[in-house]
Amino acid sequence: MVYADSMQNLIKENNASKKYKNELSIALFSKGDILLEQGNYRAAYQNYHAGKLLIDEKRIPAQMGV
Repeated sequence: MVYADSMQNLIKENNASKKYKNELSIALFSKGDILLEQGNYRAAYQNYHAGKLLIDEKRIPAQMGV
């Protein structure tokens, strides 16, 4: 979990969330996996959901079938 937390903190502290959306989503999914293994289902879901929202932001409407 330290790796996923460190990756998130590094991106957020440097105000690089927009530039590194893909990397931030990977960190969120990784943290979600760890929390799921620990049985912390609510926190795991929150991380998975946040990661998915970042991925959805990157897509252009044509890619989403809109």
